[in-house]
Amino acid sequence: MGQSELEKYFNLYSTNLTRVREALGSQLHVEPAIDGIMFCPICLRIFSCEDLQSGDLTLEHVPPEKLGGKIRTVTCKKCNNDNGTLLDSHLIRKVQLDGFFAGTSQSPIDVEVDISDSIRMPVNLFHDQHSNFTIVPPRKIQKKQSHLVEAFTKQVTEGKVQKVHIRGRAYKNFNVNKALLRVGYLWAFSVFGYGFIIGPNLKEIRSQIREMSQPVQSPTWSSLEYDIPDKFLGINVIKSPKEALAFFVVFDCKVQGHTSRYGVMLPGFDEPGLDIYQWLAEHERQIFAFEVHPLIGALEILDFNKHPLAAQEIWQMLKQITQ
Repeated sequence: MGQSELEKYFNLYSTNLTRVREALGSQLHVEPAIDGIMFCPICLRIFSCEDLQSGDLTLEHVPPEKLGGKIRTVTCKKCNNDNGTLLDSHLIRKVQLDGFFAGTSQSPIDVEVDISDSIRMPVNLFHDQHSNFTIVPPRKIQKKQSHLVEAFTKQVTEGKVQKVHIRGRAYKNFNVNKALLRVGYLWAFSVFGYGFIIGPNLKEIRSQIREMSQPVQSPTWSSLEYDIPDKFLGINVIKSPKEALAFFVVFDCKVQGHTSRYGVMLPGFDEPGLDIYQWLAEHERQIFAFEVHPLIGALEILDFNKHPLAAQEIWQMLKQITQ
């Protein structure tokens, strides 16, 4: 019987962990120092091949599958359930609403309408580029509560609708920012492997992803505010200003007919490290140009088992050319 997809990813990352240990030798202490294990990239819990049958490891779509993401890596079930599912739901809702209000999404949003304080029912709300709104009751409402649909239709056709209240699920920017940071971090891990996340500054990033009460320091760039060309999709580095030296991960989140593009900054292996976020916060009202250099495109593959320390080597070259 052939390997399952989960088993293939497990073998990929367990091999990568071994390669990173071999490459760094005494510079990296891993306990237990044995082959055939992997760490969840978010909580760093240890898993062995026996855990493949227990359901404790899960394939991870990056970005979320509902936003067009593909399977890129593996996380543990706890991290997937505890923060992944919750955070993803807020990001999905944001992208849906951004597309809806822009009139570019072909997908409706689910809301509740209150017609003249007399008829309340859930509906699908469509919005096109000409600012036309269309209300369509879901099929189950048409079947099980047809009297509501008939009463609504009658009020509209007879011109008796005086006011319409629309209520819908919103999202929390706090959770959206965490979700975007999570996507950027997991994307970078899927490209570079453990050679990237052993960086000391990434410990704080993992904490911001895991701890739901901890705010996110990393700013994000959105295509709603900035022009982010296709050539930057994937992994990049910010070369200047030197105070913002960092990795820069760019990815698309898609719903039917609409794409939101985001960029997430992740700190490098040493200075300026986490200080990039403080510097950006202090200069947010100033205009300056970032010099961004593309490294690994969204469709490109780096063999991180042949190049286990690729992220560190790239960072060191970046530091040399920016000194």
